[in-house]
Amino acid sequence: MLSLTFDIDWAPDWAVALCADICQKAGVKATFFATHAADVLKDLATEDRFEIGIHPNFLPGSSHGVKTSEVVDHVLTIAPQAKAMRTHALVQSSPIFAGIVADTDIDTDVSLFLPFHPMLAPTKIYFEAGGRPLVRLPYYWEDDVAACWPGWSWDSVVEDAPGQLRIYDFHPIHIALNMSTMNEYARLKAELKGRPLTSLTRAECLPFINQGKGARNYLEQLVAMGNGQRFQRISDITQTYLEA
Repeated sequence: MLSLTFDIDWAPDWAVALCADICQKAGVKATFFATHAADVLKDLATEDRFEIGIHPNFLPGSSHGVKTSEVVDHVLTIAPQAKAMRTHALVQSSPIFAGIVADTDIDTDVSLFLPFHPMLAPTKIYFEAGGRPLVRLPYYWEDDVAACWPGWSWDSVVEDAPGQLRIYDFHPIHIALNMSTMNEYARLKAELKGRPLTSLTRAECLPFINQGKGARNYLEQLVAMGNGQRFQRISDITQTYLEA
């Protein structure tokens, strides 16, 4: 059970399109978690291999809203057909999840991060007697965490793990930068001087791109693993789990 996910995190359209292009060329499916309205989302929505989930920001000062309901309503206007979510910064609580189950059609959460854990599996949780469950899919790997992981190498061999749940999480801006450490991103953010990341042009990004091994190389290695049909969207994994 392999899955590629992308937390858009206010990346410019061209960076999101770059990730989609890598997946398309390899023939793999992917799930994109949206943070903001963007033209690229309309393009992704036309491709059966892609699905769009929500990436609500519940942190203080969020542009998505103040109350939990405001945040959820905002991101659902961006991706009204969404069935899956991962919260920004992995903010989560029982009240948040209970409200989402009660008030939305979201059926899957992918906010539980257990890095490099060898025995991940889907589970479900109920918040009301007789109510519907929320499926929780823990995820295995994330690009910015790997960059800080002791002993991590972007040349690491992607190990085959039949039957195990392995959900990978990438960020389009880190793919655009071919990030090897968080230094590339920090330098870019400093150069923006408070401008929103969505305004970043490809030309402005060029001086900050890592020329060695990095996140983009790892993504390309990952999608090259065997048959592209092995990668599933989050909704596919949920469906298989619930039907078992």
